[in-house]
Formats: sequence, structure tokens, C-alpha cells
Amino acid sequence: MPHPLPWYIAGPLIGLVVPALLLVDNKAFGISSNFRHVCAAAAPCGIDFFRYDWRLGLWNLTFLAGACPGPLVALIGSGVPVMIVALVSALAGTWVYGLLRPRLPH
Repeated sequence: MPHPLPWYIAGPLIGLVVPALLLVDNKAFGISSNFRHVCAAAAPCGIDFFRYDWRLGLWNLTFLAGACPGPLVALIGSGVPVMIVALVSALAGTWVYGLLRPRLPH
């Protein structure tokens, strides 16, 4: 395709992917579904809503893994160097949390 699709065609097509996944394969797609998978994996408790095989939703967690750093990397690659500060801050925050985690109340 030599030219990208106009926004008024590409936007609805991208937006129809979510209901199509739900209709075709009964798979929920989105950030809220990932929250349920993470809660079921990280905090197995007695709540019936979280009692399921969360590994079946592993494909959705890969979506989350790409959705978070993806825009940062894309903006850095397109010449927006200030995003390097956001990326370094996110990595530093994760590192500091790892150091302080044993001392934090959970």
C-alpha cells in the first residue's frame, strides 16, 4: 500500500478489532482484562472472580507488555528526545521500588 489509509477509515477498522475478537473467539481485549489476569496471577485469594486459569490470557498480557513501553520507544525514534527522560525515570522508579519493596507494607 503506497499511502496510509485516512483516519476516518483506519480508525473504525482498528476499533472493530475488539468486538470482532469478542464475537469470534470470546476473548476480552484491553487493559481492564489484563488487570484481572495480573490479580489472578499475583494474588491468588478466595475471590471467585479470580479463580480461573489466568495463563489462558497470556496473549493479552503480551499486549500490555508492548502497550506500555511501545509509545516511549516510538517517540524517541521519531526525534522527541525528551521522552528519554520519561523512559529513564520509569526504569529508575522500577529499580527503586525493587530496592524498597522488602520494607514496604503489603
